[in-house]
Amino acid sequence: MPRISSKRLAAIREELEAIAKSGVLTPEEVVRSASNPNSAMHDQFNWDDQEAAHNYRLQQARQLIKTVTVEIVRQDNKVVLAPMFTQAPRKSGEGYYHTQIIARNTPSRLEIVLMRLNQISTMLHNLAAPEVDDLLSEVNRVKARLERQLNSD
Repeated sequence: MPRISSKRLAAIREELEAIAKSGVLTPEEVVRSASNPNSAMHDQFNWDDQEAAHNYRLQQARQLIKTVTVEIVRQDNKVVLAPMFTQAPRKSGEGYYHTQIIARNTPSRLEIVLMRLNQISTMLHNLAAPEVDDLLSEVNRVKARLERQLNSD
């Protein structure tokens, strides 16, 4: 997806607000509006059906990979149900690591935990709700501790 300039983002925001007249916005309405070549959103979509179909299948593959689970016995002997494969950190490229291998590799495990904590932190921040401020602070404290641990190894 192309990078969105602040001017284009403002135009997209206006279009989305116009579409969401009742306060509810559906992806179907967004695609319908964006299909107009004059829409500010038009270039944010892949209109090549063959390429879009392939990209959709890749997304389906990602979902399938995330669906398969395995029991993991942690070092503290607690058994947890976890995804069989875990998304690789961005710097490793796109792909998934077998969770059992990651569980035994401390640096990789810490990188993945930090990646997930960053996602959690972003989600909590995006809520912009005072009810999660304490949780967000705690997540950030854990992230800082793990980053120090990763950098000291």
